[in-house]
Amino acid sequence: MSKSGQMVCIVAAMPEIPDLLSTRGAARVLGVTTRTVHRYAESETLRPAYRLDGLRGAFLFHEADVRELANRRRKGSQEAA
Repeated sequence: MSKSGQMVCIVAAMPEIPDLLSTRGAARVLGVTTRTVHRYAESETLRPAYRLDGLRGAFLFHEADVRELANRRRKGSQEAA
């Protein structure tokens, strides 16, 4: 609040945020379970863009990285067939 008692709102410009997917969102795109996405993150098959603070430490992934992995997986399964 200002000295006059009026509430003051300061709005900062939001930086441009890339398209990010949660673990669940990445799992949907990849057609796997969330546990598999966690395994991909642990093995660096899919690198998280961010790991959030907190008890669970949720991952966020760049959508482009997830789609690239999905395409590689599809190509691999087509070659195996």
